[in-house]
Amino acid sequence: MTVPESVTVVVVQFGGWEQLRICLRSLVEQEYPTGSYRILVVDNGSPDNSVRQLGVAFPAVEVLAAGTNLGFAAACDRAVESASTEWVAFLNNDARADRRWLAELVAAVETGHRVSCAGSLILDPAGRRVDFAGGAINFGGHGFQLDYGVAYNTAYHARARPIPFACGGAMLIERATFQRIGGFDADYFAFFEDVDLGWRLWLAGEEVVLAPRSIVYHWHHGTARRMPESQRRRLYERNALFTLFKNLGDDALGRALPAALTLTGARAAAEAPRRPADPFQRPGGRFGDGAVGGVQALADFAEALPRLRQKRDAVQAMRQRSDQELFARFPEGWLLPSRPGSAYAALHRRVADAFGVAGQWGQVATRVLVLTHERLSRNLAGPGVRALEIARALAAPSPPRVGEGVGGEVRFEEAVGGGVRFDVLLAGAGEPEIAVDGELRLAGFDRQRPETLVPLLNWCDMVFTFGYLLHEFPALVHLDKPVAVDIYDPFILENLEVHAGLPLQAQGDLHDRYLAILNAQLRHGDFYVCASERQRDFWLGMLAANGRLNPASYQRDRSFRHLIDVVPFGLPATPPARTGPGVKGVHPGISPDDRLVVWGGGIWQWLDPLTLLRAMERIASARPDVKLFFMGKAHRDPEVVPEMPRLAETIALARDLDLLDRSVFFNDWVPYAERANVLLDADVGVTLHPATIESHFAFRARILDYLWAGLPIVCTAGDPLAELVEREGIGVVVPPGDVPAVAAALLTLLGDDARRTACAANARRLAPRFLWTRLVEPLRTFLRDPVRAADRPAAVSVEPDVLEPTPAWRLPLKAARVLGREGLAGLRRELAQYIRWRRSR
Repeated sequence: MTVPESVTVVVVQFGGWEQLRICLRSLVEQEYPTGSYRILVVDNGSPDNSVRQLGVAFPAVEVLAAGTNLGFAAACDRAVESASTEWVAFLNNDARADRRWLAELVAAVETGHRVSCAGSLILDPAGRRVDFAGGAINFGGHGFQLDYGVAYNTAYHARARPIPFACGGAMLIERATFQRIGGFDADYFAFFEDVDLGWRLWLAGEEVVLAPRSIVYHWHHGTARRMPESQRRRLYERNALFTLFKNLGDDALGRALPAALTLTGARAAAEAPRRPADPFQRPGGRFGDGAVGGVQALADFAEALPRLRQKRDAVQAMRQRSDQELFARFPEGWLLPSRPGSAYAALHRRVADAFGVAGQWGQVATRVLVLTHERLSRNLAGPGVRALEIARALAAPSPPRVGEGVGGEVRFEEAVGGGVRFDVLLAGAGEPEIAVDGELRLAGFDRQRPETLVPLLNWCDMVFTFGYLLHEFPALVHLDKPVAVDIYDPFILENLEVHAGLPLQAQGDLHDRYLAILNAQLRHGDFYVCASERQRDFWLGMLAANGRLNPASYQRDRSFRHLIDVVPFGLPATPPARTGPGVKGVHPGISPDDRLVVWGGGIWQWLDPLTLLRAMERIASARPDVKLFFMGKAHRDPEVVPEMPRLAETIALARDLDLLDRSVFFNDWVPYAERANVLLDADVGVTLHPATIESHFAFRARILDYLWAGLPIVCTAGDPLAELVEREGIGVVVPPGDVPAVAAALLTLLGDDARRTACAANARRLAPRFLWTRLVEPLRTFLRDPVRAADRPAAVSVEPDVLEPTPAWRLPLKAARVLGREGLAGLRRELAQYIRWRRSR
């Protein structure tokens, strides 16, 4: 790395010694050549004694006393004027820099001859969630921190790439370029001065990049939260209009500015006392801080127009890139609403359409949040697999092409270009433990802390969720955004078998409880997906009983496909491939020459492994080379799915029949990404179930894995996939509980190579019908125009971040968490914010 002659690191300070001490300590300890950088603190007239403490604790740090609060922008400009170095870096005083922070910033600006500015990746104090990993700018001049509050994922966020602006709280810029384009606009005081700077850099022919290995840990608004809300809102609204007016070209400004002014006024009016029927009703009968700040912003803009005109002329005079070129590079922000809630989003869109703004630079991808109650771990079960694969399919650019290769073999090809794009975030319970490739991102939430879901709900345009989470997170029920619900699992039917061993009164109580939970799901979704047409018939009856098949819905679509459609389980677009050892010759007791029968999933109460074991007893005496391998036993997270009695019964029967670890082997769980290693070793796949109402409506997802691997199948009659196996010649379908039939079917397939080969060929032929990227089309259709159902109950609030106040009994727990995460200073900030919030009610 070429080290510049020197770098000046600028920290703007306005009180708060504890934060400043942490910040400066991280700068002093940088892994950067000694003497090649200096630290300059600009004191904006701090009301405390932090400057005196600074002089004692960090005597080598220089201090530039402004004498008064100049604001962030003017203070930075003054520091740059006093610097004589080639590069200038800015770091917020409420941030802590990683030891490689400065070195990685300098390395990033050396990546291209026009790269004159680099921004850091900014995380929360714990390093778990994103504060800044890239930005976006909408037609109103508002800047956005993309993925703010989302769990940090190295596979996605640690990508170096161009960004429209670097966050002023952690960035590096060439000093001469900074001064040439006018530096930060001192009129901004604070907020969006970095958005404005980045926009001007791109217009002037420069480039801005994200340096993802330059990491900063930030106490978000640790300083700004001390500013009154009305002042913050005033600066946000005013500075956005300043940015828009200066930087857009004449044609685009003629459309965007009227729309931006209209929406600024609408946001201010939304905080004023209104009639109860108004959609933007604010509790209470007084003008909110937003109303005062918004009106003041409009007045500020009008007063500043003469000098804004001069600044605009200067910016346009140095323009080297067109608006079209800039927004073609960064299209994702242009139509983003500046406020949460679907009511405001609808207004935002109407205004954009009315002024001809919407179609200027294309459409913004719909931001889809996919929620699963399972942990995104290596050991995924059915619901987690389904959420992962649906999220992957939605994030893919278009469905893959499938054709035939040499000899009639099915060829899977990845799609390139075309199709509708969605910005997809998959979130599971707890922090993700897996990584994914491509455009899909992962996040986590705490099922015991509803507030952890709020940043994800704020981020998205719509939600696709596992149905049970509507019960756990009431915010989903009241969310003022479209909600699609996955009800592929009729769990009340499974529970009839799971709870069958309990006293009848207990069974009835549990059934009533879960039926109420299910009915609530069916009343509060905008769109539903299930796993088969047979299931859809069941769900249509349930929806009708909950009043969802009504005249208003009938007028929209007489088939009710707009309300519920079919998205079965599916298969990846790529064929199975080995990633490691399998079972044969590896697992004790299974030799390379054995014939292997696999049971693909867990041992659940509604399945019938007992009949299979009794069949294996018959087979073992005639064919000792036939081995049965259970790929899973109990769910890996007992809090999600407790271990079921059927597992102990199955192991006990294997022991009683003298099959355990001789002919029958139980594995804990095969990781989802490694399942191909076992399936490619197998000769036959099997799944059995009793004749119950659950099996009539079930969709045995593991049968699809058998198709994916080209395995002949032995399965029980009664469900839709069994009918497919029999009709397409993929294996043998047996009656429920018929031990001789199961034994005969396995022996036939294992002993007849020609039939087994034909079944395998039929399985591979059928597999492309079940590609995830094809099956999600009904959901993709809804996502192209997601709307709230007319008969869905009205949302309680228009903003998803408006939650119930923390109950008094939980305040000590919350205080303890804040103290452990952010220290005493963080606890004081949280307490002050809580008191201000209480006073504002």
